[in-house]
Amino acid sequence: MLVSRKNFEYIISYFITIAIMILIFCLSAQSAVESEALSGILIKDNFLEFLHHHVRKAAHFAIYAMLGVSVFISVGFSAEKKLQQFIISVFLCFLYGVFDEVHQLFVEGRAGLISDVIIDTVGAAFGAGSSIVFSAVMTKITMKLHDNRRSPCIK
Repeated sequence: MLVSRKNFEYIISYFITIAIMILIFCLSAQSAVESEALSGILIKDNFLEFLHHHVRKAAHFAIYAMLGVSVFISVGFSAEKKLQQFIISVFLCFLYGVFDEVHQLFVEGRAGLISDVIIDTVGAAFGAGSSIVFSAVMTKITMKLHDNRRSPCIK
């Protein structure tokens, strides 16, 4: 039995969402020393050492923005409206952010921080919100192209 295009997109969207969640879990499972070394790869110059904290927080924001996009797309297969899709997506990412920080309480040298949950949630909201904007722009472009094909060109 062949899988329909919609079912294929559904499966792929959930696969990507789960892959991002696994990546987040694996990064959170690193000890403090391993985590510091990983983020330190980006900061090689001692002069830029003060950016280390900001690089780590930007990484939280970025990966949860990706998760927000992915969850938003996945939830879109069952949500009725974009606002509902947005709220559900951000809430699910918030719950995963809480789970991630609780998980870090059990990892050597790591701590679960409420500030990280906030950064994660804002990142997810940014990703999901960006998806709404992107979708609206693409819909408008598609409609405009469709209208241009239907109307005769007057010169």
